[in-house]
Amino acid sequence: MCVYRKEGYMRLETVTGHAIQILKHLHYYKEDLHTKKSLAEAVGITQPLATRIIVRLKQRDCIVNISGLQGSYVLGRSAEEISFYDVVLAMQGESRVSHCMRSGGECGKKRQCKTHKFLKTLQDSMTEVMLSTSIADLV
Repeated sequence: MCVYRKEGYMRLETVTGHAIQILKHLHYYKEDLHTKKSLAEAVGITQPLATRIIVRLKQRDCIVNISGLQGSYVLGRSAEEISFYDVVLAMQGESRVSHCMRSGGECGKKRQCKTHKFLKTLQDSMTEVMLSTSIADLV
């Protein structure tokens, strides 16, 4: 059984790392104005990629734009209130360590095996760590 290689299972995607960097930048330089272009340059990504990231982060209220200031962006909540898990959900959706953790945690077998119990513990631990880690913790 492969925990990290299959599509849709828990792994940190590059775009999620870029989103974390954008949020850290917004937190660290909170007094400055940040456009899509300036955020892309700060993180070292293209402006179209920054735009896609910003759209997803806005959907989870991690980023808001300030109207009237040429599309400037700030954190939607304090960095202490934005968890690593919020960013993972925004960028990757709900991910699981194994197929048997999807759809309510049932793998289709009548009895859950010890492997299932271990994977559930692993999943719960990872989620708890991501929920308890804020953007402010990463700066």
